[in-house]
Amino acid sequence: MRSARLAQRRHARELRRLLRDLDRLEQRRRRRTHRIPARARTSTSLLLAVVLAALVVAFNPTSTGERLRATLGLGQDLTFTIADPGGAGYAFAMMQPDGVGPVTWDRCRDIPYVVNPDGAPAGHLETVAAAVDELADASGLRLRYDGTTDDRRLEDRAGAFGSTAPVLIAWATPEEVPALAGDVAGVGGAEARSVPPGRFVYVTGTVALDRDAFAAMGTRPGGAALQRAVVEHELGHVLGLGHVEDPAQLMYAETTGQRHLAAGDREGLAVLGSGPCR
Repeated sequence: MRSARLAQRRHARELRRLLRDLDRLEQRRRRRTHRIPARARTSTSLLLAVVLAALVVAFNPTSTGERLRATLGLGQDLTFTIADPGGAGYAFAMMQPDGVGPVTWDRCRDIPYVVNPDGAPAGHLETVAAAVDELADASGLRLRYDGTTDDRRLEDRAGAFGSTAPVLIAWATPEEVPALAGDVAGVGGAEARSVPPGRFVYVTGTVALDRDAFAAMGTRPGGAALQRAVVEHELGHVLGLGHVEDPAQLMYAETTGQRHLAAGDREGLAVLGSGPCR
């Protein structure tokens, strides 16, 4: 764990260095612009755009970025998905490249979400709505229900050129989502996009819930409360919380007797809800 964090910090330093180099290149370009013919200036601007795009591909922590990085042979260790203790009882899923503050959503915009009902248990919309209300109340962020969908794109929801799809909540099998294999009731997370200067902001995300595990939960005493707790946990990841080592918190990695957000969960969500407007 310690070696992984050290590697992630080295990657963060490398990103900052590359961004500084790009800034210096841009400054030199501007100083020379009045001496460069229009066609040459266009070529230089195109080169800068290509360099910047390469940086985004190399360091963008979205699943799209991971796929493109793999194609380029860069590997997936440059995603900057850095879990970092944020305080007593909570942790952040991802920190900014400079390590100062977590990646957050734009607090001045709604976070739209849709639900794919295929394979969902009875009462799933009520369960999701209750979980969403709890997370919105704790964070101050506005999560907006945009209806049901047949969309099953559980990755790469942050498209090219600024386009994004709503957060998707769906029920799936381990065959469709391998991360659900074993004793995993759900997985969730957000995708971030780079914004100048050298920062990231969450733009979309997914929650994939194990349909068989949820069906089994529904047959147990208190099953509805457990289902809701799982949805809240995964939505916590979507809003930017990471796992914690305190079993009294809902963001503990394993299912315990905790069925609601605890004090640490709420403190972390409050921080994530106080990010900048963009």
